[in-house]
Amino acid sequence: RRWMTFVAILLLVVVLGRLVFEAGLWRAAAALERRDHPRACTWLWSIGWLNPWSAEWHYLQARTSRRLGNFPLVEYHLKRAHELGWPAEQLAFEQELALMQTRQWDQMSTSWGDLFQRAGSDGPEVYDSFVSQQVKRLAVNQLGPVIESWKQDYPGDPQPYFFEGRISEVRLEWGAAEQAYQHALELAPEREDIRERLVLAQLKLGQLESALEQLGQFGSPPTPERLLYRAEAFSRLQRPVEAQAVLNEVLAMQPGHLPAVKQLAQLIFDQGQFEQVVAMLEPLLAEASEDHELRSLYARSLQRTGRADAAIPHLEFVRKASESLMQLGPLMELVTADPNDEAARLKVALINYRYKSRAEGVIWLRQLLEVFPNNQEARRTLVEYYESIGETANASEHRRWLRPDVPENVTADEPSTDSEGSD
Repeated sequence: RRWMTFVAILLLVVVLGRLVFEAGLWRAAAALERRDHPRACTWLWSIGWLNPWSAEWHYLQARTSRRLGNFPLVEYHLKRAHELGWPAEQLAFEQELALMQTRQWDQMSTSWGDLFQRAGSDGPEVYDSFVSQQVKRLAVNQLGPVIESWKQDYPGDPQPYFFEGRISEVRLEWGAAEQAYQHALELAPEREDIRERLVLAQLKLGQLESALEQLGQFGSPPTPERLLYRAEAFSRLQRPVEAQAVLNEVLAMQPGHLPAVKQLAQLIFDQGQFEQVVAMLEPLLAEASEDHELRSLYARSLQRTGRADAAIPHLEFVRKASESLMQLGPLMELVTADPNDEAARLKVALINYRYKSRAEGVIWLRQLLEVFPNNQEARRTLVEYYESIGETANASEHRRWLRPDVPENVTADEPSTDSEGSD
C-alpha cells in the first residue's frame, strides 16, 4: 500500500509539473505577444527546470533573447530547438529576424514585404530595422508614410518619433526635430539617447534654459558630450565662469578633448587673452588641420598678437572651407532626393573630410563605397587617411581598388553643386 501511495504521489507530481510547465509556456508566449519581455523571461526561467528537453521552451527563449538583443543566447537556443525537433520553418524565420535586428541586411533572404506580412508582435523590430536601413542609405524622403504607419500600429512606441527627429536633423529642420523628440521622451522618459538629441535640438533653436533643464534630468553620470552641451548653453547665456568650469571638468576627464579645447579657447579669446589661445591651439593643428573652426580661431588670435603674415595661410584655408561648406545644404537636398546621386554624395563626404572632421568624412566615404565600391576618389582619400594614421592593412585594402587610368578628382574644391558624374 505504501508503494502504491508513493507511485500515486509521484504520478501526481509529474502531472502537476507537466501542467505547470504547459501553463508557463502559454503565459510566456502571451507575454511575448504583449511585448512584456521581462515577464516572458520570468516565466521561462521559472519553468525551465521542469523540462529542459522542450523544443518549444528553447524556441521561446530564442525569441525572447532576440527581442532583448542577447544574440549569443539566440544562437544557442535556436540550435537546441532544432536538435529537439522544433519546426524548421519557424526557426529559419527567427534566424531571418535575428539577421534583420543585427543589421546584416545583405545576408537576409526574406523580402521586406514578407517580413512585414509575417511580423506579428515583432512589428516594431521590423519597422526599426527597415527605417534604419533606409536612413543609412539616405533614402529618407519616402519614409514619411512608413513612420506614420508605425505610429498608428504601435502608438506607445517612442522609436518612430525618434527616427522622425533624426530625419528632421538631416534636413536641418530643428523645430520639427525638437517636437519629435519631445513626443518620444513623453513615451519613454528613461531613454537618455532621446533626451540628448532633444538637448541638441534646443541648443540649435536657442532654447538655452530648456536645454539646461533637460541636462539636469539625466540619471547617469555626466558624459563629455553632455558637459559640452552645458558649457555651450552657459557660454551663450553670458555665463563664462560657469562655462569654463564645466569645460575644465571635461578636460579633467579627457585631457586634450578637441571640442572642449575649442570651446575653452573661444572663451579665453573673448576675454582678450590671445597669446594663451595661440599656445592652446598650436599643438592641435597637426591632428585636426581640417577643422575650419579651429583654424579660424587660431588665425584671428595670430592677427590680434601682431602676426598677420602667419595668419594668412590659415585665413585662406578658412575662406576655401567657407565656400565649400556653403554647398552642404544644397548637396544634402540632392542626396536625400536621390540617394544614388554618386557625385553629390562624394562631394558631401569630401567637404566633411577636408573642412570639418576627418572622422565624419570617413563615415561618409565608407557609406558611399557600400553603394559605389568602385568610386576612385573615395578609395584614394581613404588610402591617404589610413596611411596617415598608420593603419597600413586598411590602406592596402583600399589601394587594391585603385585604377591607374583614373585621374584624381577635385570635387570638394569646386563651388558648383551640379551633380555631374564622377569616377
